[in-house]
Amino acid sequence: MVKRKISVPYSPSIGSWLQELRENKGLTQRELADILGLSTPQMISNWENGRCAPSFSQLAVLSKVFDVTQKEMIDKLMDEQRKIFSESFSELT
Repeated sequence: MVKRKISVPYSPSIGSWLQELRENKGLTQRELADILGLSTPQMISNWENGRCAPSFSQLAVLSKVFDVTQKEMIDKLMDEQRKIFSESFSELT
């Protein structure tokens, strides 16, 4: 089986969702960074502000931390991609 490198889409809405999940768990950005083995909470801030997105391996850990199924995580990402594609097509027509 060939592994492909797939990028996780990032956007403010995905970031807001991750922030909401984190806050619902009562975690600070620092605490979440520690759980993920990140040296600073800056990456968490970048995710939450839509500047970048977690990797798939980080999403797998986040789904466990936030008690979110992988299906829910994938559905959220796919919904965001559909929205982006739809907006892009609308701009062309």
